[in-house]
Amino acid sequence: HVMSLNLPPMPAETSLKDVDFSPQTLAARWAEGLQQGSRVVEAAPWTLPFNPLEGLILHEAGTG
Repeated sequence: HVMSLNLPPMPAETSLKDVDFSPQTLAARWAEGLQQGSRVVEAAPWTLPFNPLEGLILHEAGTG
């Protein structure tokens, strides 16, 4: 089971987003990741029935 976090575009994001490591940007990205991760953990999709032959099961957190 793998959880995928997908960060939505941030307000006022520019083409420099790949090199923006300002404290404010990092804090916002960490906060969004925590929210998405918490939603997936609360839903606990890995507890639902699954085919053990699938190998890798991807759980996508989505956005927002």
